[in-house]
Amino acid sequence: MRFERPLKILYVGNVFGLSNHASYYKIPSKLVNGFIREGHFVYPLNDRDTARYFSPLRTRKMGAGGLNKHFLGVVSSLRPDLIVMSNCEMIEDDSIHDARNIVPSLKIVYRNVDSILEPDNRARLLRKRDVVDGIFLTTGDARIREFAGKNSFCAFMPNPLDLSIET
Repeated sequence: MRFERPLKILYVGNVFGLSNHASYYKIPSKLVNGFIREGHFVYPLNDRDTARYFSPLRTRKMGAGGLNKHFLGVVSSLRPDLIVMSNCEMIEDDSIHDARNIVPSLKIVYRNVDSILEPDNRARLLRKRDVVDGIFLTTGDARIREFAGKNSFCAFMPNPLDLSIET
């Protein structure tokens, strides 16, 4: 798909973090590389490391509030066209709504690789469908239709390949 101009993309998830050197081959790195190769600007925000940074004990849970404030600061500064949320659960639904108020034309998609049969993941997907514009799942059967919301779609996304990583 070609766009009239390069997009500004905020990629939020466990990407390019302090402990990701051993997992460079995972999907987030491949998606970020692909967006850049297509000429888009990508700002990666590692939600887990950022939450730890904002916690005095370096725990994700205690730093979630700081992460959400930082997320909104990034949205305000960057003014992205698209936010890709990659299995990130610490960004609160209220923060997603606030991001839309900051950038009214903002599109937000959620990417998930976990089993749709796992009860906690099902609950996350059902909650996210009402706050994002689309959900991409690596599960490809008809059951993913239930995760589309009134104003959002749900689609299959195959696991990407990136020859610069796969070789």
